[in-house]
Amino acid sequence: MRQLLMLAMALVLFASCDDANKIFEETQDLPNQVWNKDHMVEYSFDIADTTQHYNIVVNLRHTNYYETSNLWLMVYTTYPDGNQQEQRLELTLADGNGEWFGKCTGDICNVQQFIQQKVYFNQMGTYKLVFEQIMRTDELKDVLAFGLRVEKYEEPEQKDAAPAAAKP
Repeated sequence: MRQLLMLAMALVLFASCDDANKIFEETQDLPNQVWNKDHMVEYSFDIADTTQHYNIVVNLRHTNYYETSNLWLMVYTTYPDGNQQEQRLELTLADGNGEWFGKCTGDICNVQQFIQQKVYFNQMGTYKLVFEQIMRTDELKDVLAFGLRVEKYEEPEQKDAAPAAAKP
């Protein structure tokens, strides 16, 4: 199982090596594959361009033995000017039939979910996001790692409209 975990981590690192849109990305392994309610996961990243829009994505790695189909989080954001905000957030990890979202290989699933798309940061400087699991249990077993990615937002490509057919 450890070899599979190492392979999954290597693939993630390889896939993100040449990513021009990435501003920040970091994943933290959780001790003993358990997310204790007292363990906060913290990330800091710098924003230099306040004219750009961004996506904020969380990465979650869990096993097939994770007991629920979701994960409730409290997200604490500290802005460069020191102001703070908190937000409750639900990550949906499986559909109504119990099929996991994300990419699963063997017993390990990697889920990426947008928590904000096309967000605008109006202050230059360092932002800090702290994540706390707020499920009804103190210890979430089978949660291997939690990560954050901040990337530049790009407008989706639009297909050209077909020209109207000429009427005879």
